[in-house]
Amino acid sequence: MAHLHLTGKTLIPVDGLRDKYTIMKKIGIASAANVYKAMYLPENLPPEYVSVKVIPFLFARECTKFDQEIQMSVFSSTPNAENIVEIMKTFYSNNKFSCASMAYMSEGSLRFIMSKWFTSGLPEDCIAIALRETLKGLSFLHGRRRVHGKIDAGQIFVNGNSNGVAIKLGFEGSMYEHYQERWNPLAMASTSTLPLRDITNWGSAPEVIFGAEKGNKYVHKPHSDIWLVGITALELAYGCFPVRDRAEFEAVIEKIIKKKKLPTMEKLKKIADMENVKGKRKMVLNFLEKKFKSLAAKGERKERQFSPEFEKVVVKCLSGKPEKRPTVDQLLQFEFFRRSKDLKFFQRAVVNGKRVIDKTDH
Repeated sequence: MAHLHLTGKTLIPVDGLRDKYTIMKKIGIASAANVYKAMYLPENLPPEYVSVKVIPFLFARECTKFDQEIQMSVFSSTPNAENIVEIMKTFYSNNKFSCASMAYMSEGSLRFIMSKWFTSGLPEDCIAIALRETLKGLSFLHGRRRVHGKIDAGQIFVNGNSNGVAIKLGFEGSMYEHYQERWNPLAMASTSTLPLRDITNWGSAPEVIFGAEKGNKYVHKPHSDIWLVGITALELAYGCFPVRDRAEFEAVIEKIIKKKKLPTMEKLKKIADMENVKGKRKMVLNFLEKKFKSLAAKGERKERQFSPEFEKVVVKCLSGKPEKRPTVDQLLQFEFFRRSKDLKFFQRAVVNGKRVIDKTDH
């Protein structure tokens, strides 16, 4: 990760235009790059907020990878890609930096939002909206024979303003980790559980894991993305995924598939605890006990129930056989998404809702 101190400074592209970017604050990281909120000041147009990803030239290998990611995602600026975080412009600045300006997503990622305001998961109606918008972006990618390979709650971003709310999927060059999310205990590695920030690695589809174990580099395919949609649905439902290793993870998935039903968080804990057949002492993280006591103190339900329509989506996405998973367009026809509410509901419940929570806490 690059340690850049650019806040308050101005980046001027070397393309001869008079556009410039005034850096306001750091909002994210991505490998050797930092991501900033910036004020874009075009020569003949009104100013607007953007995100700018910046990587120093001295990270030569990372710069090359960055350029490749940009090439992979350059089509995201086309009109039909409204559910993909847009790469607006790439440029070099100050003879020091390789940069990309992106659409500014004011509320950050869903993982960041949950880590601060919805620690026990999003309301199910909001999960339906968030996944529906994500699937629209994924449909755009799959329709162009592109796969994502890194879908999780940390790469689904929300923008809210006076014009409404937008939910978009980060892809290749527009992917990054929200800066404050990195220090969230749920996202970090611990002695108790696997880190959420790496969930697309340890929570990958069976065919991906099997290929890695055999020493083969598996090429992600659309059905592997669908698996990750199912895993993302679980993260949005619970707010976390309390497993210590792949064996516990597989035990949870197996139970869901067998029962065709999502466990409550208490039962999910027990499933992971019971995965000790090899003589290992496995316990799910201690903070969950404190979390449940905290939820009870606030009058919230520990035993959260899910609708059959939502459970069907998760079960279908997590089929162990890739060919049995629905395509993204088939998934959008499931009742869970066909009856989902509009973005205004998400804005009221989540974007405006977290502001109400902030006022209540203060």
